[in-house]
Amino acid sequence: MTKNLQAVAFSLMLFATLLFNVKTGQAQTVIASWNMFGQTNFGTSPLAPTVLNDDVTATTPLTRSAGFFTTNYSATIGPNRWGGRTRSADASASVSTNRLITFGFTPKPNIVISFSKISTIPIFLSTASPKTFRVDYSINGGTYVVITTHIITGITGGSNQIIPETDLSGIAALQNVPSTTTVTFRILPYNASSTDDNFNYFYIGAHSGVVGSTTAAIDATAFSVEGTIVNTLPVKLSSFTSSIQNQAALLNWATESEVNFDYFSIEKRGNNSEFKEIGRVPAKGGNTKTLYNFSDRNISFETNYYRLKMVDKDGTFEYSNIVTETLESSAQKLSIYPNPVVNQVAKVQFKSLSAKSTLKVVDVLGKIVLNVQLEAGTNTTDLDLSKITSGQYMLLLESNGAKVDYLKFVK
Repeated sequence: MTKNLQAVAFSLMLFATLLFNVKTGQAQTVIASWNMFGQTNFGTSPLAPTVLNDDVTATTPLTRSAGFFTTNYSATIGPNRWGGRTRSADASASVSTNRLITFGFTPKPNIVISFSKISTIPIFLSTASPKTFRVDYSINGGTYVVITTHIITGITGGSNQIIPETDLSGIAALQNVPSTTTVTFRILPYNASSTDDNFNYFYIGAHSGVVGSTTAAIDATAFSVEGTIVNTLPVKLSSFTSSIQNQAALLNWATESEVNFDYFSIEKRGNNSEFKEIGRVPAKGGNTKTLYNFSDRNISFETNYYRLKMVDKDGTFEYSNIVTETLESSAQKLSIYPNPVVNQVAKVQFKSLSAKSTLKVVDVLGKIVLNVQLEAGTNTTDLDLSKITSGQYMLLLESNGAKVDYLKFVK
């Protein structure tokens, strides 16, 4: 009976876990973290994150404000930590005397962040150091809002301490933060027991080598900011490439995930034209890698530009990168004489044809202005150009539905 109840309880727990994972659909990740290894002389300010997620901009690196003293008083400054000396008596004094540290982030385009926590922060304090650390946040440079206040007790002499983890998950303003929003955090150290800045240490990171420390190990990784990051694009495109196969442009692309995604519109343009849709490929859907391809047999000998218009079910869309392809001549040695054409009739020569073929004259807009049928076995023809206006043209030879050679000429 007991085993059965345990099995049922385990099943319920497993079900709840799966349900939670399905509901959230996102794993916690490190948005940014700082490692103080290599920092000397109180450390660099501002200090860029050691690790920064690719979907995030560190709008404000870790910055020590001007109110921190960064001059050595009586002992050699140990390496691998970051900070200064400060003595604010209360939070208001900490702000007014500019004794605080800040760091902030902005999601990149199409990214949404939900902040979950600021990890524990290893610090070194002296007996006279600030004992209280208030954590605030600001949205787009607005008024700072208090998140929580951490109080450290029982400090006797210089010692290693920990600022506890700061939970951000319950703050509505820090959830689903879009790319148009910048979130800035600040930490206010205050409640110092001495007004002498020389003895009010506040150092983040490594514990070894700091005055009064008995810790031999170096804790170089200071702290991190964590949360979930969601790409709001209906589809996440991992690659888009092109190649020439059988005298056609073969487009290949792959997606990593598709959410409420509708279709791909394949768009193309030439050197002197706008992008136009030449086909559509419906979405396959799914959260795993999905492969697609599209073949364009109507490719010209000029440079052809391709892009994907990725359309969501609600009509919103994004564009992919642009790829290019150019059809190469198949060495038919097509020629026209004279060039520029000064007479009404020009002589065209080419390699002997093995099948019925077509000779086309195409203007700069891609419009076919002349179409001549050629018999198999021929290698020359007279081309009557009396009805076309002066300008630049392309002579295009096609055989069995494939483009085999081209030549630009002027009339």
